[in-house]
Amino acid sequence: MYRNKIKTIVIIAISLMILSIGFYFLSPRFHLKDIILLGETQITRDSLFEISGLHKNKNIYLMDTDLARTRILENPYIKDITIKRRFPATLILSINERKETGVVPFSGGFAIIDEEGYVLRMEQNLSNIQIPIISGIKTLEVKIGERVPVEDEEQFTTVLSFISVSQNARLLESIYEINLSDLENITMTTNNGITVLLGDGNDINYKMLQLNQILLDLFTKGIRHGIIDMRFNSYPVYREG
Repeated sequence: MYRNKIKTIVIIAISLMILSIGFYFLSPRFHLKDIILLGETQITRDSLFEISGLHKNKNIYLMDTDLARTRILENPYIKDITIKRRFPATLILSINERKETGVVPFSGGFAIIDEEGYVLRMEQNLSNIQIPIISGIKTLEVKIGERVPVEDEEQFTTVLSFISVSQNARLLESIYEINLSDLENITMTTNNGITVLLGDGNDINYKMLQLNQILLDLFTKGIRHGIIDMRFNSYPVYREG
């Protein structure tokens, strides 16, 4: 009899504790009030709410953050994201966003790609685009959110290498076009109309650093046209074109 009484008291106590915890966490105190965004991103909080399915009138501890993450990753500009809860009613989203770094022409228009070759969006004209056109490569069926399919993978790997090196040398916005139709005679054209002959692209890291200084020097001298020959191991040669 005594044992049954103790057992009943324990059950009641546990039940009350569970009810108290449930009431506590279901209270409006834990309804989502703010989202903190970490990392560079062009996506607004309102857009994230719409994409992810997160709602301000819902308890953050009852939210399916894995589902929200999956939905956000459907945006081609999002490379990766982590979602964490902060007591009592805040979500912290750490975003790794893809950047527009090149334009690949294809039969239906132009594909805007990131540094890994993933298609972020498609355009019909390039009037407001300030990133290099990658010409001379043959693409297959292009889809947003997927890596550009090409006939020559070596050629495309060279493209991505050029993009990466140009970014590091702070040249990307100065380049109008990179032509890889002939991998033994790669050429570049700057926004000012200067043609750069790069040969087979060997020592491209060093050449891009050199090119940065050469273009700066030509710019300060008011030179906007001509040819920079960097095909050989000797110092680059500039000539009027």
